[in-house]
Amino acid sequence: MDKVFNLLKSVSKVLNIVLGLVIGFGIPQVSLDRGHVYMEFLLEKLSKRAKNLMNTFTRVLCLILFAVIGYNLFNVAARFHASGEVSPTIKIPFYPVAYGVAICCLLECFVFIFDIVKIWRGEYE
Repeated sequence: MDKVFNLLKSVSKVLNIVLGLVIGFGIPQVSLDRGHVYMEFLLEKLSKRAKNLMNTFTRVLCLILFAVIGYNLFNVAARFHASGEVSPTIKIPFYPVAYGVAICCLLECFVFIFDIVKIWRGEYE
């Protein structure tokens, strides 16, 4: 019974790591593809300039959010690396995952910058 429990714990840790990688690496691509949900009905009644301002405002907020998340993930990854923290059962190190997701958060910041440029060039729709 202990072997089954340890196996389940190992599988759970591997799935958590893979899930972190899939979500982290998927965020910039989904944003580039504009595959996320929009609240268009809120913007429908606004003028073109007001839409541009609202879109820019939300992109700036998201840019700040992802910059903070990326910065903090770099700090967490550095602590994981320094401490040598690994998963308890199969000894997979956590720091490469944290660094990878941190880099993806910073890439997402570039996506938001490109969106802002497209908004004000009139190429965003």
